[in-house]
Amino acid sequence: MQHARDIKDKAVELTIKEHDQKYATQSGMVFVPESVKRHYAFIESMFEPFSEEQFAADASEAAAKLIQDFQSQVDELKKRYYE
Repeated sequence: MQHARDIKDKAVELTIKEHDQKYATQSGMVFVPESVKRHYAFIESMFEPFSEEQFAADASEAAAKLIQDFQSQVDELKKRYYE
């Protein structure tokens, strides 16, 4: 998630820099950096499905399903050949 925060921070930084360059000669322009941060807040949520925590949870769930399926196949073979 740090990568997502870095991307968001860079977007905010570049937007502020672009604004400052564009309106540097105009007086009376009010610019609120917090509004820019809120504007780019969605970036972090875009990376959520790829977070390490989510990946670990998904991998654990997949492993549990594989083990369960494997065990059911072993049980079926035991019934077929040993009972």
